[in-house]
Amino acid sequence: MKKSLLLITSFLAILFGASCTANNKIESLRRLGAEEFSSDKWSKADEIGRGKMIYDFITKNQPITSKDRGFVISQLGESTGYHDYDTYPAYYVGPKPPKSEAKAYLVAFIIDHNTGKIKDIYIEPEIK
Repeated sequence: MKKSLLLITSFLAILFGASCTANNKIESLRRLGAEEFSSDKWSKADEIGRGKMIYDFITKNQPITSKDRGFVISQLGESTGYHDYDTYPAYYVGPKPPKSEAKAYLVAFIIDHNTGKIKDIYIEPEIK
């Protein structure tokens, strides 16, 4: 009994930790701004303007893991950046990060190759 309780507790702690990490990433995007997202405004905006809308886009579409690549492309347009695979929609948003050669922060939507759904969000460099 104690062993199974320990196993369940450990599993829940790992699950909670992963959830907190994802939420921390999303919350870090708020530092770029919290303007209301619209596809029309996004399509006309530069990286800084898009940075101000990315937090609203993700939070309005929670859980983002219920969305797929097609949804992201329909809302944000074709990728403006690249991360690992062409199938991961990736966008430069916000200002030039401090101490970085990048022109803006890169936000990529990591797609699960089996389900086609978003499984995570990648941000480079980390927003502090």
